[in-house]
Amino acid sequence: MALVVRAGQASEPDLREALVVVGDIRDVGETTNRQIPYRLLLTKIYPLRTRVTDFAYRELERHGLPLFRTALVERSAYREMFLNGSPPTVSEPEKGAGVEIKALVAEIRAIVESDSNELRKAG
Repeated sequence: MALVVRAGQASEPDLREALVVVGDIRDVGETTNRQIPYRLLLTKIYPLRTRVTDFAYRELERHGLPLFRTALVERSAYREMFLNGSPPTVSEPEKGAGVEIKALVAEIRAIVESDSNELRKAG
């Protein structure tokens, strides 16, 4: 089972583009007569909630778009991994970005396993 992950920031242009991509995913699903699972991943989120972030969450909910519970906060560890070659799960496994990545991976696995189990039951 596959899962489409659409990453974007909590900004109006990213939200508009996410709606376009979700429309495309739904169109392909209708054309192929199968449901394509997807989730939106918010990235570069400020550590403290802002009006912009609150707006983004409200808009995503209003459009009924599935969202990961995990969001990736704006952290230096994500930029540093391109310099030091170490992902956050290695450079800071028990804090910040390392914890976020582990949570996101666990969430993705749970979604994929759940969808796979539903397919087995239906088949």
